[in-house]
Amino acid sequence: MKRIAVLLALATLLLSGCAGTKLVRTEVDKQHEFNVTLEQVQNEGAVVSQGYAHPYEVDLADLKKLLGDLSYLEETGIVTKEQEKGEAFQAGEVNRLAPALKTALAKANANQRVHFISYNLNKQLLFSNSRKTEGILFVDANKRLNLAFNFVNQDRRPNETSAMLPIFSELDPLTISASKTPLTALPPYAQQQQLTGGAKAPLWISVDMNQLQQAIVKEEAALPKLTDAALRDDIKTKLKYLKELLEEDLITEKNYNRKKMELLDKIQ
Repeated sequence: MKRIAVLLALATLLLSGCAGTKLVRTEVDKQHEFNVTLEQVQNEGAVVSQGYAHPYEVDLADLKKLLGDLSYLEETGIVTKEQEKGEAFQAGEVNRLAPALKTALAKANANQRVHFISYNLNKQLLFSNSRKTEGILFVDANKRLNLAFNFVNQDRRPNETSAMLPIFSELDPLTISASKTPLTALPPYAQQQQLTGGAKAPLWISVDMNQLQQAIVKEEAALPKLTDAALRDDIKTKLKYLKELLEEDLITEKNYNRKKMELLDKIQ
């Protein structure tokens, strides 16, 4: 881990102190609500070695579990600066962002990390405001999944109307030492990372993938089991509902067929 930290620190120094150093990004997927790219450091045209364990095949359920479990402290009082815990990603964000992150990790090489921007609407009592979350994802040499944020649910600028034309942060998330919205109440399979000087990183965590998978197994084991008859009735009801959504043009035929097959596969 120390070797990885040193490499990351050197890359950061190169980025900030050398005019010939730059980030080169390769597009993976972009939509109105999110943008996912692969990025690598180049110095005078040569790629800076990073030693990531890429490409990496991650289970989609694992990624969704991770994103859905993350929370942060958000300022809620204009004068008092009170803070309360909030979800780092909304459910809709998780469902659309996780597949793109999975694809990016599978495409990345040992010198590329995954960069993402995700948009959402923060619904409040009287109004909704547009927010964005930006960060990076990579798997280190110890096969731990690292997730580091530039910021979590920051208000978008008026000109940031689509993630297809993103405004990238100039900060390296692996060097951020203070944040008004730090991650909090980390799940047991995640660990807060340390910066080069030894201080805790407020927005950078690493994940033990085996422990994450065990957490999913425990959750599934705790779910109530349906009888065969109840399961068939439940699937039948959901299939009817899916058909209604299709007929009302609320979902595409492609999504309908995919979800239909998922439900039918549950019938033994």
